[in-house]
Amino acid sequence: MAPFIGWTRIEYWWVIVAAVGIEAAAIHWLFAVDWGRAARLSLVVNLVTAGIGAVAYPFLGMFLYPVLAPAVLGLSSGGLLVEAGVALVFVALFDWLVELALLALIFGLALRWYRALGFLVTNVATAALLYGALWYAQYIPPLKEDELARIESVYAEEIALVREAAEDMPGHGYYGYPWIDHAWRAAWVSRAEALEFYDLGFGIRVSPSRFHVMYVNDLHGGGWSVTARTQGDAVMIERLTRDTFPDAVYRYQVVRDVPGARDEPRPGEDPASVAVVGVFKAP
Repeated sequence: MAPFIGWTRIEYWWVIVAAVGIEAAAIHWLFAVDWGRAARLSLVVNLVTAGIGAVAYPFLGMFLYPVLAPAVLGLSSGGLLVEAGVALVFVALFDWLVELALLALIFGLALRWYRALGFLVTNVATAALLYGALWYAQYIPPLKEDELARIESVYAEEIALVREAAEDMPGHGYYGYPWIDHAWRAAWVSRAEALEFYDLGFGIRVSPSRFHVMYVNDLHGGGWSVTARTQGDAVMIERLTRDTFPDAVYRYQVVRDVPGARDEPRPGEDPASVAVVGVFKAP
């Protein structure tokens, strides 16, 4: 998480410039100093907290993650943006404390409760700005309605097979090794090979937010990027592209919960959910 946030700060350099500017305005208004000094103080305290944070953030993450992860996953399904939001709350609090200490102890500015509160709001605002940049970096637009209709029309038979296989998979996928009934898998692969499948995958849920999916052809190599995604309760449809392949492909995933399975199964038990994924060339 720390490297990802650091990458975002570099990739979206305007976030750093904006944060320095916002904190300069806060120092000017809250501590009644002239604009020039406020700008210099903002730049210095941000450089110092960046240097301290480069060392401190990873250690804070190691100590806090085991404590916070169960609570966060209990309230949501997790994911990169959820973890980033929680991390940025603590980054804002840490930066606030360090910057206040620098302003008061090193630069001699007088602290008052309203100044401390106002500067906390400022740090939360800059953290929210960075979160917005993170969200923008991760945003994937939905598929258009006519594109969805075309996929469902052209690949109706293939989609029906994916749905049928997903309905039949509970009881044939396992947590641990062997993770799938190979004879069952081979029968479905044989049926898929007679149709227009580009690839076919079978998966089991390995965490509240992640599936382990094994493809028959491994999508003919890696390097794919998701350029559009539409997701419902049990179905996710994605458009994937890559530079070395002239056409897009569509990934159609159907998830089914396994009746009676535990949320945290032991090796050899049924996973909480299973998935079947069909991949088709763009029509």
